Amino acid sequence: LFWKVPKLDYHGIQYLREIMQNYLHLISKEGLPNVVGVEIAYEFMVKDGVKIRGFIDRVDKIDDDTYHVVDYKTSKNERYLDEFQLLVYANAIKRIYPDCKNVVGSYMMLKHDFKLKTWNFNDSDIERCDKLIDKSSSLIVSEDNWVKKPSMLCTWCDYKEICQDSWTD
Repeated sequence: LFWKVPKLDYHGIQYLREIMQNYLHLISKEGLPNVVGVEIAYEFMVKDGVKIRGFIDRVDKIDDDTYHVVDYKTSKNERYLDEFQLLVYANAIKRIYPDCKNVVGSYMMLKHDFKLKTWNFNDSDIERCDKLIDKSSSLIVSEDNWVKKPSMLCTWCDYKEICQDSWTD
């Protein structure tokens, strides 16, 4: 099965065009960032048998020691965004780029005038991230009763074929 993209009506296309125009205006005003990659895949082990993997929307290099991870958000209000996703990305960046000493992480809210919600991460934050992942992974590994919670995200899940019953139910 393929995930279906909702058909955009004229107003949706106009809205997307407006977002793109505003973004181009922002870039012309502030200049292009030093983008080192988009949709950067990452994968790392945090302990035996526990692998973290994903994709980072955009990574910029700010200076010789500092990288900036940017995650685009299309509709969320900033009050619902916390640092953890960006902290995991910062953890990955420190592993991918050995010259990285500092990581800045930001959510860019496209529908809110490209407002950034930003955190600065240091080595103690990365250690805290590893501990949080370790704690959560221990709980997941010891869990023996999984409650199925189908959503649109099931389409991308690596475990959909072994999920309780059929993931298409």
